[in-house]
Amino acid sequence: MAKKISKKSPITFVELPPTPFGVLNGESINDMCSIVKVPSRGIPSLVSVLKRDGWSDIQEINPKYNGLNEKLTENNFKRILNSEILLLSSITRTASQTMQLAGLYKTYNPKGIVIAGGYDPTFRWISG
Repeated sequence: MAKKISKKSPITFVELPPTPFGVLNGESINDMCSIVKVPSRGIPSLVSVLKRDGWSDIQEINPKYNGLNEKLTENNFKRILNSEILLLSSITRTASQTMQLAGLYKTYNPKGIVIAGGYDPTFRWISG
């Protein structure tokens, strides 16, 4: 059974940058997916909706803007792993490291809730 959440529950949104071979917290790579240094547009919109609805403990993490050398910091990991809800945004280029983060989160916080969005999770074909 999942944890009971409230509007005070810690919620964290994460968008990871592309890394060589999709390694979680690997060196940042400059490729076609990272030429434009623009943060996600969906995450700030969702954060605004939640805040307007009274949710109070929300944090956005993108290592490009609030990490160290474009990597997640120890404090970023603490926040992520202790969140009751983890919302992940990814494109296919960042799907591997995003799934690694989701797996790490579920190992550390098995009752936590993971929600994925963005192009890759939206359009990925999963059979079975």
